[in-house]
Amino acid sequence: MNKSSLSELFSVEDQESIINNQKTLIFDGHNIAYRTLFSSIFMNPEDNDKFFFWRHLFMNSFLKTIEKFNPERVILAFDTKGSWRHKHFDNYKCNRKGARDKAVVDFDKFFPVFEQFRIDLKEAFSTVYVLDYPHAEADDIIAVLCKEKFKSSENIIVSTDKDLHQLLIEKNNKQFDPINNKIVNCINPQRELDLKIISGDKSDAIPAIKPRIGKATAEAILKRGLDNFLEKEENEIQENYVRNRILIDFNFIPKDLSKGIINTYCNYDYKEIEGSKIMKFFSTHRLNKMMEDWPNFSPLIKSLK
Repeated sequence: MNKSSLSELFSVEDQESIINNQKTLIFDGHNIAYRTLFSSIFMNPEDNDKFFFWRHLFMNSFLKTIEKFNPERVILAFDTKGSWRHKHFDNYKCNRKGARDKAVVDFDKFFPVFEQFRIDLKEAFSTVYVLDYPHAEADDIIAVLCKEKFKSSENIIVSTDKDLHQLLIEKNNKQFDPINNKIVNCINPQRELDLKIISGDKSDAIPAIKPRIGKATAEAILKRGLDNFLEKEENEIQENYVRNRILIDFNFIPKDLSKGIINTYCNYDYKEIEGSKIMKFFSTHRLNKMMEDWPNFSPLIKSLK
């Protein structure tokens, strides 16, 4: 059926619904990078300099997941430095540097390799939306696109990050756990979000709204009623609740940031795949096995929209 015939049968709104009713695969870029990095060092401790084995694990996980879900579009979202959340809480993620200093990975060597790898991947895999945005985290990009751009799409989020569970409130969003190779089963995403806001998030150095509040206490607070609890508490506790909600709840992503993310996606320089660039990417990063397997993945990557 040609476009004119389609226009006669459906309204513009209906056409947009048909176009958008596709499968979108969204990767949490830093999540997949760090997960495969620690796996590569565990399996091959000597891969702590040029990180060639890591590159293979990254691309293998990336391409195999695309093959598994066969989506119409693929997005690879990355963090940028200086998250907007620091304006609301100076100590946000202040524990990350200490953890990196104690890690077996030489991050001083890894970060430049990772950045160049990301640039080269974006250039070669030009049908994949490789996105970042100033002061945004990958979570922000994923949340904004799922909530505002792909509301009619079946969205599969590839990440082990539990912060993303809140997006499962909407039934068109699913999260795939690449470690356990299964779709995440989150029974009550809204309750999980409320519990995290009250009890804080140690992984991001976000404290509880009140000292000595753990998960059990947070559950008791929700059972008795959060509004009643906050009404009886001092202003500081109420302010801590507001702070945590801003830091954790994706509904509080700044409007200007959301608009910038949407514009970045809509104006993305999408190009058809060039075989020579793919081969150069594989050769530069010593991905010989990936080069051999490319004919199996090529049709999937070339058909992305």
